Amino acid sequence: RNALEPFRRVRKELIRDYVGSYYAEGGAENKTLVNLINQTARIYTISLAANNPQVLVSTPRAESIAFARRFEVNLNKLISDMNLEQTMRSIVLDAFFCIGCGVVQMRDTDTRFHGLLESEEDVWLDPGEPWFNRVSLDDLILDMPAKELSKMRYCGHRYRADYEKVMDEPGYSKKAKEKLRPSTRSHHDTTGAARDIASEHGSAEDDDLKDMVWLMDVYIAENNSIVTMACDQEDIDPLIEREWTGSQAGPYKFLSLGDTPDNIIPTSPAVNLKGMHDLQNRLHCRMEDDSDAHRVVNVFPPGMEDDANRLRTAERNGWYRAKSPEQIKQFESGGVDQRDMALATFLQTEFDRMAGNLQAMGGLGAQASTVGQEELIHGQLSKNVADMRVAVVNFAATCILDLGRLMWE
Repeated sequence: RNALEPFRRVRKELIRDYVGSYYAEGGAENKTLVNLINQTARIYTISLAANNPQVLVSTPRAESIAFARRFEVNLNKLISDMNLEQTMRSIVLDAFFCIGCGVVQMRDTDTRFHGLLESEEDVWLDPGEPWFNRVSLDDLILDMPAKELSKMRYCGHRYRADYEKVMDEPGYSKKAKEKLRPSTRSHHDTTGAARDIASEHGSAEDDDLKDMVWLMDVYIAENNSIVTMACDQEDIDPLIEREWTGSQAGPYKFLSLGDTPDNIIPTSPAVNLKGMHDLQNRLHCRMEDDSDAHRVVNVFPPGMEDDANRLRTAERNGWYRAKSPEQIKQFESGGVDQRDMALATFLQTEFDRMAGNLQAMGGLGAQASTVGQEELIHGQLSKNVADMRVAVVNFAATCILDLGRLMWE
């Protein structure tokens, strides 16, 4: 986990930008007037994960058509029951900031509490039902020396579990449970987790309500097994080791929106756009200060007090006597620098281009004066976004294939 700390810090900073400067006290450090990161993330999420995936099961064997149809109906029902659409949106949002990850799990009778994430509300799942959960980068464990995700020797994640339920779990090692002790939430968050942004200045921990313990699941590729153990509690044997019966790729599925050669952590869209987001907000803050400093005052020479007072109290379209009204002038100071306005407009155009024609993707307005030109722009847009959409579709397909495989078994 320590090798991932730099990526976690960057991701947390990006999420601070995403929530803006008015999100409790844990939001962006600098004032956010134009939240381009938030707008881009929302458009990407809607464009790439709009609906629940649907499965079509077919077979070349006529005698199996009826079964294929029933299997298709049940698999689509499972997708609907687990609200896979929302999970996919969350993982796409994770991939926008760094890397998206989910884990396919089987709730077997001996480990009904296995893999229980604190944020989940599915404690009472059917013990024999497959399920799919999002894994946050804050909890992810990766084999960082690997050059490809498919070549990792191990991967896993940690999670908070109810200490009492873990101790009552009959499938876990009695010897290991004798040494297991509760642990606090903050024990393993050395740099702070992104989930603590809203409460990092003080709040009640779950440990104040009941005893909790940090556990972790680690998939060992060589053994094709999943090991459940305590986090950083020395001299404790694994609680349980179970064989993985899904695909050879393992239970952990990863989504990348920008692969990096010879590295398993991708270059995310948010990382590439942060610089222009920051510069645009600095410009807007400066223009805000200049606008507040803008002054328009009326000046008059000595001896013109009467004329000045008549003009000050004059009504619109009124007629008034004045000796020398031309000597009363209006003086303007401060105001927004036109060069800053031009640069802000240029940056907005460049940000839109770097984000993949964001206005067209999000339907924020017409991009051309004619229908033909508009269709050409959207045609180019589909080429720019196609790679990301293919990545999301392939990710969903691999997840659903494993869910189907576990349903079959």
